[in-house]
Amino acid sequence: MPADSKGPPSPFRVLIAEDEIAIAMDLEANLRDAGFDVVGPAATATDLASLASTERLDGAIVDFGLLGPDPQAALAPLVAGNVAMLIMTGYDQSDGRLAAVDAERMTKPAHMPDVVERLHRLIVQRRSKSGAWDLGEETAF
Repeated sequence: MPADSKGPPSPFRVLIAEDEIAIAMDLEANLRDAGFDVVGPAATATDLASLASTERLDGAIVDFGLLGPDPQAALAPLVAGNVAMLIMTGYDQSDGRLAAVDAERMTKPAHMPDVVERLHRLIVQRRSKSGAWDLGEETAF
């Protein structure tokens, strides 16, 4: 996790956008156990937009079904914030709406440790590309 110049590494802040409460709670528990700071859950696209516009976020796990007919518009606040996104979907990967989204995807149901590891990797990759920190300071996950 990124090093804080004034103390120990600070946790990545991650938004959960999931309308199924059991899945959202499972994601939250697994992410917190792995040291992430969890924001949300956002249960609607409106909640997602509100939280993405007001919170500092490093990553987001988003239920594709929550995004509605225009996923790009729903994800625009996350894109604007350069947030690493992992889209969770039970839909067929050939769904044309998925092709328009610039984010990594995982099919539901997913093994939670795999979700956590993949999100961590995406955040590290996004931050290293944007120069948000020197990866030499990155702690092991």
